[in-house]
Amino acid sequence: MEKTSFEDRVDELLWDCLLKDPEHKDRRRTGFGTKTLKGLTSCIVRIIKEELLGDDTTKKA
Repeated sequence: MEKTSFEDRVDELLWDCLLKDPEHKDRRRTGFGTKTLKGLTSCIVRIIKEELLGDDTTKKA
């Protein structure tokens, strides 16, 4: 699967700064659990929508 422009930016900015997950070579450890690059970018998008844009449609009931 090809990375999006946003994924490229997250990769350049954050990915190498996060601790590697010792059990999974494609994951990094975050405050939200371990994430793949795709999962990390999805998490960032969700946080931006919820917190900065006031879009609460992604929040669970």
